[in-house]
Amino acid sequence: MKYIILILFIIASSNLFSQNKKTTLSQKKIGPLNCSYNKYINTEKKDTIYALLLSFRNAKYTTINDNKLILIPKNDSLAFKELIKNLKQALAEMGKKTTTTWDKPYYSITISELVDTMIFGDSTKSNGGYCLILKADIGVLIKWLEGINFGKG
Repeated sequence: MKYIILILFIIASSNLFSQNKKTTLSQKKIGPLNCSYNKYINTEKKDTIYALLLSFRNAKYTTINDNKLILIPKNDSLAFKELIKNLKQALAEMGKKTTTTWDKPYYSITISELVDTMIFGDSTKSNGGYCLILKADIGVLIKWLEGINFGKG
């Protein structure tokens, strides 16, 4: 009887977990960011979703490990294009003696006159965390993002 229940549990579990399949199409570690562009397939619904994931350790805390994630889904290609545009604008603003902020629904970018790094994080609307990205890493991030055919495999 135990074996029958175990076999039924294994069959039910495999059916539950086999409905979604994730494929990483592009992945790169850029400074503090773990960047990946993924394809998710729901085999039951025959639906495919593409998403950009940017994860980082929250620099707000030094003694606890607080990881944050910025997700831009396939259906928001405008936000993806705007991210690249904002990163280019931020790169151009670095070194100037002004503070500039781009606060978007998915992310926030700040260039401060006090620091020669970019502050990148969750949208301030969600009270999220942030990380500091060096100028050289911003260029690498832009190049990696421009190489992605967003919304497609």
